Amino acid sequence: MKIRILLNIILVLVLNSKGLSQDEFRTKTSIVEKSDQQRVFHASVYNDSTRIFSIVKDLNARCSIPKAIALNNGNLALLHSLEGVLEIYDNTSQLIFEKEFYSLPPYREQNIKSTINDKGIVLLVSEEQKNRIYIIDNFGIPIGEMNIEDGLLSGLATSRNSEIVAYSIMNWNNNELKSKTTLYNIGRNHFYDLPINFDSGIFNKTADLFLGTTNKNSFCVDLNKEEILWQNKLLDDQIYLDAIFKNDDAILVQATDPKLINNKWVFENTKIVQKELSGNENILREIYDSVFKINLIMSKGKLSININDNILLLRRE
Repeated sequence: MKIRILLNIILVLVLNSKGLSQDEFRTKTSIVEKSDQQRVFHASVYNDSTRIFSIVKDLNARCSIPKAIALNNGNLALLHSLEGVLEIYDNTSQLIFEKEFYSLPPYREQNIKSTINDKGIVLLVSEEQKNRIYIIDNFGIPIGEMNIEDGLLSGLATSRNSEIVAYSIMNWNNNELKSKTTLYNIGRNHFYDLPINFDSGIFNKTADLFLGTTNKNSFCVDLNKEEILWQNKLLDDQIYLDAIFKNDDAILVQATDPKLINNKWVFENTKIVQKELSGNENILREIYDSVFKINLIMSKGKLSININDNILLLRRE
């Protein structure tokens, strides 16, 4: 059997169909070096510019620095990729969930990826290319888990309504690396495979389109028709930096390969590109200055761009 699904995945999705708050949360982290052997990690959750709560953790020299993730109910998840540990804190700064997902000893071939939706967090855990997905709700209650095929992890994404999970796996076959993306509809227990991989992926608001990217390639899938609408490959000296949906159009950030200048990776010839469902492409903005940080932000229906920590509303030029 290709995959085994715990029945309570679907049961909890049905029972938790009530929508969550549409408030948008973000995190801010900092690290204080106390000594060569000890660091102090600070993480805060914000709603717009208002700080909701903070946590402080002492980390010894062997501990990885966790990834801070704001869940869609305002709780905070900390993912320790080296140790395979997930922690969830509520808005009173109390630890409400903690679990180690690696079963093998440390320093094996281990990897863990995460993505969030309205109802919780999805983890894809890989140990020596044996892969398993875990679904945990915003309050730290396990919803379900499933085995997926073996191979090298590439990407993981989930639709905001939690109905669909996308994952990408690569395997060697006759000395050739074969890529595959699987789109799994949980409620329908339906799988759709594509002969392409992604590192980063996002669904549109209605979860009938999927946008996947690597640093060199992008593609868009119509989930109702189960077909790739368009694919694009950049030139050898170009790279994708970010991608997002605005309505049903894909908005992508592309630039030339980075250069190391004054100990900082810098991008040049940066463009914000809009791709329609037909594959037609329009340039929304060209950035002529050097860029060391850039990402797209969709908030309350408006698209902004963060350029070197300056946030600007993106309008078509």
